[in-house]
Amino acid sequence: MTEVSDDKYQAVQDSRPSADVALARDVREIFDHMLGDGRSVIDPSATIWTAEAGAELRARVGDDPIHGKSMGQWDKLDIQLSGAKRETVLLAAELVFLREYVLSNSRPETRLTNLKQVLANLDSPVTIPDKMLDWTARPAGRAGLKGSQGYYGGLWLHLTWAATFMIHWNSGVGAGPFPGTWTKWRSTSWIRARYCGSSFRRRSASRQLKSVRQ
Repeated sequence: MTEVSDDKYQAVQDSRPSADVALARDVREIFDHMLGDGRSVIDPSATIWTAEAGAELRARVGDDPIHGKSMGQWDKLDIQLSGAKRETVLLAAELVFLREYVLSNSRPETRLTNLKQVLANLDSPVTIPDKMLDWTARPAGRAGLKGSQGYYGGLWLHLTWAATFMIHWNSGVGAGPFPGTWTKWRSTSWIRARYCGSSFRRRSASRQLKSVRQ
């Protein structure tokens, strides 16, 4: 298996606008937990970046996307998360945060509203950490990608793709595009580098989902 070299990782970073790289570095703590101890940034007592939480989220959202226009995607997500384990709701919340955070045309109040709506599905309330409030307060237009209508409407695809990633990442089988044979620090670097430029610029969420889901 070919590893990601230091030079290649640096080249990926250098190819991104410096503001976008800074954007990713600001929230590297989330990625450290995602690819490390699995702890939640919102509730450090909970371990959320697991195959189990990923499997429940994928089953609730990906296996039952609630097609149709009778309700919006956020209302659908409320139904899908109803009765879910605390870890699964927190996983969804942090994924929603990352999904909104990367956008240059997402307003701070929209980011916070969507995050709070997901967290409202917890069986007991949680306080959003000050650092995450600071992250959501980043003014629009400073860095990141400009989300298209397709991106904004692809919530269930994004969550399903990310949930599938967590299943693969924690499987340890080394199959698919997320090989377990990579050293952790190289894999972490690759994920962060991809986040800086957002692979959604190049391929749709549905195509990514098809490439990893078994």
